[in-house]
Amino acid sequence: MNYSCKDFLPLINNFIDNNILVEELKNLEDHLKNCPECSKDLEDLQNTKNIVNSLKNITPPEVDDSFCLDIINKIKDEQTKELFSKKAILKYAATASIIVLAALIAININVNHKTLISFNTPKTNVYNEYSKDINTMFVEQDNSHLAEAGLPTDENGLLDLNGM
Repeated sequence: MNYSCKDFLPLINNFIDNNILVEELKNLEDHLKNCPECSKDLEDLQNTKNIVNSLKNITPPEVDDSFCLDIINKIKDEQTKELFSKKAILKYAATASIIVLAALIAININVNHKTLISFNTPKTNVYNEYSKDINTMFVEQDNSHLAEAGLPTDENGLLDLNGM
């Protein structure tokens, strides 16, 4: 059977962990005789394991509850500072400006749109007579082009969606 180096990586790890079967060990030893790359990997892993094992166990210092509360409060303070930083305020101002600009553009489009489209249907009346009078004040253009285009219009020359 032809193995690649990738197939031997789990065996190398098992060898390092002293968890390898005799048959696997034989296959690994045969491979390592002919593969300098895997031999180097094994040597590096053994050195790393030896370094880690040589480290002393360090017991962390005991801390009281006030230490943890101080850390939590410092985190909250930093978050508050970040919330009101110049960068954040500029970001909020830019967002608000964009929203106001979009609203002004939308209002301008609605005011400059001179054609009133009637949505009256036999079942519903979308706007009452009062709002109809206000909307009619904005009709300032000649809508004869609607009739010329073959579109149905009402008695005011407005596009009649009921006739469509």
